[in-house]
Amino acid sequence: MQVKFKLDKTDLLQSRLFALSKSPQVQKQRRKNHIAAMLSFLAVALFCLLLGQYVIAIGMAIATVGWYFIYPGYERGSYVRRELEHITQALAKLEHGETVATFEEQGINWQEIGMNSHISFDLLEQMTETDAAIYLLLKPGNVIPLPKQKILQSESLIVYLKALADKLQIPYQTHFGWTWR
Repeated sequence: MQVKFKLDKTDLLQSRLFALSKSPQVQKQRRKNHIAAMLSFLAVALFCLLLGQYVIAIGMAIATVGWYFIYPGYERGSYVRRELEHITQALAKLEHGETVATFEEQGINWQEIGMNSHISFDLLEQMTETDAAIYLLLKPGNVIPLPKQKILQSESLIVYLKALADKLQIPYQTHFGWTWR
């Protein structure tokens, strides 16, 4: 089966954010950063309390509660900015045209302007369908995005990928309503 589509910044950004959201290391680091930020505010509040600066200590305690709710949004934005900057730099070096993904017996032939690669099915870890795309997660942590709106035969592709997932004995998951959090 062969599909043709054109990837843009939004598709690449969403695929990178999806891969990050599924990475156990990133999830652990985000939890750790959330707790570390709160503990640093609490440490300053306790230090001010020990010095007898009660107003500052109360202010820092209130700031800790506020930061607990604000920090996840701040961190989400920083990930988006960093990944978008990375994608922009990568696309500046590449001329992005139509992408052709050919699903063959042993793997996927991926063709873009100036690049040809073969991805073995052995590297596939899972397939995940969201509202906007189908993501093929590879074992080294990479993601292959297949944007559903840009693929003409997306319904037949979904049927094919579900059958392929059964054949390869890998999970085919659906995450409708997925957003970067």
